[in-house]
Amino acid sequence: MRLLALLLLVVATYSVSAQNTMARGGKGGGGVGGKCITPSGLSTSGITTSSATANWSPVSGANSYNVDYKQSSSGSWINIAWGTTSLSWNLSGLPASTSFDWRVRANCSSGSSGYAQKTFSTLSESGPCNAPTGLSTSPITATSATATWAPVSGALSYNLDYKLASSPNWVTIANGTTSLQWTIGGLEPTTSYDWRVRANCSSGISSYTQTQFTSQALGSCSAPAGLYASNIASSTATLNWSAVSGAFAYSVWYKPTFSGTWITATSATYSTSVNLYALSANTTYDWRVVANCSLTEISNYSTAQFTSSGSTTTATKATAIATEVNVNPNFTINLFPNPAGDLVNVWVDGVHNKTVIKVYNLMGKLVMQKESGNTLTQLNISKLSAGFYLLHINDGRETRSAKFVKN
Repeated sequence: MRLLALLLLVVATYSVSAQNTMARGGKGGGGVGGKCITPSGLSTSGITTSSATANWSPVSGANSYNVDYKQSSSGSWINIAWGTTSLSWNLSGLPASTSFDWRVRANCSSGSSGYAQKTFSTLSESGPCNAPTGLSTSPITATSATATWAPVSGALSYNLDYKLASSPNWVTIANGTTSLQWTIGGLEPTTSYDWRVRANCSSGISSYTQTQFTSQALGSCSAPAGLYASNIASSTATLNWSAVSGAFAYSVWYKPTFSGTWITATSATYSTSVNLYALSANTTYDWRVVANCSLTEISNYSTAQFTSSGSTTTATKATAIATEVNVNPNFTINLFPNPAGDLVNVWVDGVHNKTVIKVYNLMGKLVMQKESGNTLTQLNISKLSAGFYLLHINDGRETRSAKFVKN
């Protein structure tokens, strides 16, 4: 009987103790089972040469948070936030190029959590971020202009805006570009515009530098001058002309004087010369060139003549070769939409072979190349900067060209 009574006493004592424990745990202590959880998701944003922002994720059941910081080389913490209900805190007045630690703990009804800690370094003091200089606008056409500026020492990127000179509202067309020039398209003829540029450095941003220009009138794309032929041989020659202000490409054709069919020497070249091959010996040729100042602005033709050297015997054979240069009149291309956003569609007709598609910028640099055996090919141009581009398609025998604008 004594053993049974002792056993019942132990069971009763355990039951009361468990109930008391459960009662204490149910008084809104926060966290799991009354424990105040240590904050997580620590990050440091907005780091500059003298400030930074500490961030952390919310803790379930937390009433507030305490935040301390110190230089990493120090053993003494400095409290900067006691009982804040925010999930971030700004640290300011920091020396540049210095490593810092910060820590945060949660305060719950049941007590405080342990600290969670993060380290960061302020940016180096690289001197002032100077405003860009050397602003120029060239070439200028009726519908486009190219803005150019000199590099700023320490600049990481640049921001470019433009507007009608009569408008107070700026339009940002380049945000964080690393280029030192930008083509402004979609302009109205004979209209004044302002554009401005600023530098973005690790130490901050510069003030803007601003300039103004006026777009040309429609029809102001001048025909090339200074035409002449050089390096004339029995089957080859080089055609030359002077550069046209505002032109970004030239198209050239040639033909024997007695022929009514023009042969395309180039649909779009960035150079001011082009080489001809497979000419007929001792034959007089007409040639013509136009300037392309934009997608819609093309100059009038400039024409000239030259006569190849050599004997008439060779001429008969060479004439046959020359007239076969344009072997596929059904080879045509179409680009849409134009202007394009992130994607441009290339439609090719009259070709049954694989084609090579090449895209060049206004500086003549190849920026994209792709092979295709399809009638419709979609190009992802999302990584290209806004501006004018030339697209060349070669089917192994001929090249066709077209222009497009990337918004």
